[in-house]
Amino acid sequence: MKKKLLSILATGLFLIGVTGIANAITISVSQGGNILGNIKSYSGNLSGAENYDWYNAKNHVHNGPTAVEKQGQIFFYEGSDGLSFNTIFSSVGDNTISKVEWDITIAGSTSDPSVLVTDDQCELTESSTDNVFEGRWKYVQYLGDGGTIGEISGNTWSVTIDPVFYDNITSLKAYGTSNSISLNLDLNKKIVFTIANSSAPVPEPATMLLFGTGLAGLVGIKLSKKKK
Repeated sequence: MKKKLLSILATGLFLIGVTGIANAITISVSQGGNILGNIKSYSGNLSGAENYDWYNAKNHVHNGPTAVEKQGQIFFYEGSDGLSFNTIFSSVGDNTISKVEWDITIAGSTSDPSVLVTDDQCELTESSTDNVFEGRWKYVQYLGDGGTIGEISGNTWSVTIDPVFYDNITSLKAYGTSNSISLNLDLNKKIVFTIANSSAPVPEPATMLLFGTGLAGLVGIKLSKKKK
């Protein structure tokens, strides 16, 4: 009986190892010096570039927000190659040319972030070796724009967006796994993201189900033994 119990326990631990755990990172959002709230990073098994997978408005990122007409979207994703900063813009059904220009500075990262994806060549570039990036996006009907920067790591990093120009974009939001935060299209108000906590392991739902099944099996065996 002891061998059977050990076998079930080992199987449960193996299944937990196979399914893995996701990392939930809480990120503070502020604009113009005012804290607006927190968002949580998306997570998955894909790399930041693979997860982005966004080359027109008909496609969608694998883990992230869904396109909204004339809206800019910002989110963070933690994948196989760490945490990345992501932004997407979409005109969806609108045929007017849209433009967004940002200067982006990443400070305090223990790794050296770089451009992982630029939707169109040269629209998202690193302008200096000090982790300063330029986004110069221009897009039209049924096309999207944006990009991915990573890896961002450590416990004291910040991402600052200094808006330079907007045209034909009606809203901007920072998205998390369970909420979104509206941002002003104000060229005089910088948008700042800072880490609010360290990576905290959070069991995947499938992992919890398997673990619960294993515990139920152990309890069942013990009850059966008592009845004999």
